[in-house]
Order: sequence, then structure tokens, then C-alpha cells
Amino acid sequence: MLPEGSELGLLLTATAATLLVVALIVMTRGGDVNRGAFAASIAVGVALSTPLSAPLWHLPKMEILQFPWRFLGPSTLVAIIAVGGLRGRWRVVCIILLLLPLMLLPIRIGSQTDSVPTTSTPEELAVIAHQQWGLAPVLPSATGFYSSGFHRLESLQHLARQAAKVSTIDRHANGGSWLVVVSTTDSVLLPIQWWPEWRITIDGREAAYSNRSGLVAVDLDAGTLQIGASLSRSRSRMLGAVLSIVGLATVLMLWLRSEHDAIFGAH
Repeated sequence: MLPEGSELGLLLTATAATLLVVALIVMTRGGDVNRGAFAASIAVGVALSTPLSAPLWHLPKMEILQFPWRFLGPSTLVAIIAVGGLRGRWRVVCIILLLLPLMLLPIRIGSQTDSVPTTSTPEELAVIAHQQWGLAPVLPSATGFYSSGFHRLESLQHLARQAAKVSTIDRHANGGSWLVVVSTTDSVLLPIQWWPEWRITIDGREAAYSNRSGLVAVDLDAGTLQIGASLSRSRSRMLGAVLSIVGLATVLMLWLRSEHDAIFGAH
């Protein structure tokens, strides 16, 4: 999905400009000994989200990092942390700057417009995104990157052309449910990418599924059926939860240690 207007490009540009100003202020006014590292990290993240970084994204395996503009997120986090090393009015100025891009929200993301042909290749979409919204003209879309066998437009075309009618009942981050009308026994594609830890149900009963074009495929008999998909306590989600807990505990431990050193070091 590409933005239907200039809102996304406007937000990214405002965010990048804000971060560069914050990096400059941190570099020149920050009191922390690591201010250079903070400023360099912010600047690198911003540079990776601009068209200047295009040659880098054409290197082998760079698609693992996905979209260039996602580096603005980590850069913003670094900027927020770096502001802690500022004092007085400079801290206030940077906080205001970091809040300014929020004034451009909400972003309206819609379906592809008439100016974006539905038959466009990923490379053509990248050029259009660059021309209309100023994004780096690289849109990584390696076959099999998202899930085995998945390719953006080709897989979505298979989904759109199938004979079965698939209507969404509910959709959320952990899955969803669909009403499927099948006229004859068929392998039906669901609008979710294949993942080995999905739990698929047909009318409430757990069912097997397979990977076709990188999407979840379910063998169905003729009729009207309700298909459900859910990710409950999968291994990847449990690993993510454990890593998050360890990360939070580490941050808390470092904060307590710094508080202890500040209190007892003063004496």
C-alpha cells in the first residue's frame, strides 16, 4: 500500500529535518561525553532514509533491513535519549522540535491510486514512491523474504484471481477470521502470509494448511465456511517476550546503578 497523498512524505521529511537539528544541538551543546556518538547515530539513521543512500540498498542481502525510512524510528529514540544530556533551554527546544512532526498526523494511508498501476513491478513502485514522496528509490522485495515463496504483487494477484470468495469478518495483529464461499473443492488462499506457527480453524475445528505463493492455503470442500487464524503462544512470540523482559530488566538495573552511584558518589 502506498500513500494516497503527500502526507507520508511530508511526515518523513519533517521528522528527518527535526532529527538533524536535534543532532546538531546535541553535538554542540550536549554535556555528555558520548554526545558525538549520539549525534553520529542520529545522522546515519537520517542519511539511510534519504535518496542519497540508494546505492547502499542495492547491495546483496540489504533487503534483510527492509525499508530505508524505518531507520527514522531508531534515530528518533536515540535523539530522545540524547536530549537527556542537554540542560536548560536547549532541552526544551529539542523536546518541542521532536514533538513538531506529530502535528502532521494523522497520516492517511489508502489503496493505490489511479496514478499507480496495479501491475507495477516492485522496482516501478520504488521509482513512483521516489518521484511522488521523496523516499529513497529502493523498495526491497526479494522473493521469499517475508515468507517462503512470497512476492508482493505476484502473490497478491494470485489471491485476487482465485475463484473462492473470501470476506473478512475480523482482522487483528494476531490473526483474524474470514467467511469463505467455495463452489467446488479447492485450495483457498487466505489474505495472510504463511507462517509455520499459525493455528488455522475451519468452523471451529483445527485444520491443516500449506504454503502457496507465500500465503496460507487451506483445502476446502464446496460450501460456506468460517476460517480462523490465530497466533497464540508460538515459539517466536515467547522468545520476543523473553527478550523484552530481559531488556527491560537490564535497563532498570542500569538505572538503579546510576542512581546509586549518583547518591553515594556525592558523599
